Amino acid sequence: VHIGPQFYCEVDVEIGDEVLVSGKVSLVGNDHDIDDPDHSVFFAPRLPDNTVVLEGDNLIGFGSTIVGDVRVGRGAVVGARSLVTHDLDDGWIYVGSPARPLRRRRE
Repeated sequence: VHIGPQFYCEVDVEIGDEVLVSGKVSLVGNDHDIDDPDHSVFFAPRLPDNTVVLEGDNLIGFGSTIVGDVRVGRGAVVGARSLVTHDLDDGWIYVGSPARPLRRRRE
């Protein structure tokens, strides 16, 4: 596993084998309960802790952000500056904000 500079992590994380995390990657959790009618956003309680799972053989591109409970499937690649908010299937390349499948990594 290699993690680049300026990595930011505020969630629990499980990292498999042979994972590359580029620089300026952020793994962030769900923040505050903004739907609670009894609290302003400022005083809203934090939501439960999240876990990001990088199953292995992954590349997380420069400047990408992964938010909430997310599983990045084995062999999945996340393109630079992508925003990941949902689970990613094994062996696919994802790009964009929000991240969407571009193509299979290996045909």
